[in-house]
This record gives sequence, structure tokens and C-alpha cells, in this order.
Amino acid sequence: MSEIHVPRELQRFIMALVLLGGFFASFTYVFYVTKDVEVAKTVLTILAGAISSVVAFFFGAKAAEEAAG
Repeated sequence: MSEIHVPRELQRFIMALVLLGGFFASFTYVFYVTKDVEVAKTVLTILAGAISSVVAFFFGAKAAEEAAG
């Protein structure tokens, strides 16, 4: 069986899109289910921290690869 080669940049891009989609879906779900703005703000704050870490890793790794060669 042959393996499918997916470029690393495409893998990271797909992971970033999935995480961002999950971020917006989670926030929207929490906001519309609870109807509580304070709970939605708390969830948004937690998820924003996680998303910013992922985005920083994504761009940091890309910059490191470009600098290396």
C-alpha cells in the first residue's frame, strides 16, 4: 500500500483551520446555549489563549524553517 505524502505546511494549515473552526463553533455554542455573556467571555478567554499559542507555534516554526534554509 502506498503512502500519501502531505506537505508539512499543508498539515499545519489544516490543523490551524480546524482549531479556528472549533474555536468559533465552541464560542457560538456556549453563547447561544447559555445566553450568559459572562460564561461566554470566560470560554472566549480560555480558547483565545490556546489559539494564540497554536498560531504563535505555526508562524514561529515557519519562520525558523525559512531562516534555516
